[in-house]
Amino acid sequence: MASTGITATLAGESVSVSIPGGFWATESVEVEESLALDPDTANDLSTHTWEFTDLNVQGQLDTISVSYPDGTRLNRVQTADVSVAFTRLGEDEPTPIDAEWTRDDQTDGTIDLDDDADTSVSGPVVVEIDNIRNPEAGDHMAALSVSGATDEGTTHIGFTIVDEAPFFDVEITDAPSSVSPGDSFEVTYTATNTGDSAADQEVVATIDDDDEIRSDEPFLDPEDSWTQTVTVEVEDDRTDNIEFSVTSDDDEAQTQIAVTPGGRDD
Repeated sequence: MASTGITATLAGESVSVSIPGGFWATESVEVEESLALDPDTANDLSTHTWEFTDLNVQGQLDTISVSYPDGTRLNRVQTADVSVAFTRLGEDEPTPIDAEWTRDDQTDGTIDLDDDADTSVSGPVVVEIDNIRNPEAGDHMAALSVSGATDEGTTHIGFTIVDEAPFFDVEITDAPSSVSPGDSFEVTYTATNTGDSAADQEVVATIDDDDEIRSDEPFLDPEDSWTQTVTVEVEDDRTDNIEFSVTSDDDEAQTQIAVTPGGRDD
């Protein structure tokens, strides 16, 4: 069977992918593809997200299969952990497709797609699989294969598993227990990297769940801390409590500050 050369770009590097020409609606396609792991640390349960852009596939797809290196464990993956979305011809964004997961063995699995779905593809494709146990640290290669009424194809993407990871623990260290309407008050909070590697992370302070008042991205070595103080103004007519939160990628801290007419209690 004749094959069409496909160029895939991953993290700035070109990867050679061989896919039967009949699988694609055009004879030459430039495809950007990625495999994101969250987290990417060794032996942790992780969500793996495969993304492809500008795929043009003739005919209905039947199955998507994934194959991971030794040391990866798929035994915890269930159908509820798998989502597939295609951009169908004439659509602007991916549409979820009903899918059923079957684990073939510890490192391989198959996603059966809804037979009644019109799954001709013309645009981005996203395949997300949760509860995958990552392999040991190192550089690895995974494969994703698609099979349909017209043809089939396979692509391979490299990924890296790390031994160490940062963890930004956040804490509110100083805040009043109560304030009065019209007051201003200060809240002090810290972020401490309790993980094993240096990194920067976004640390966001909000009030009332969604009102962001400050955002920073401190860089912290392991065991280092960073401190910030913000000033909050209380509306003159406010009577309900203030919910103050600080979040990192890894952690969240919250405190409730009462608003009382009687005055402030530090």
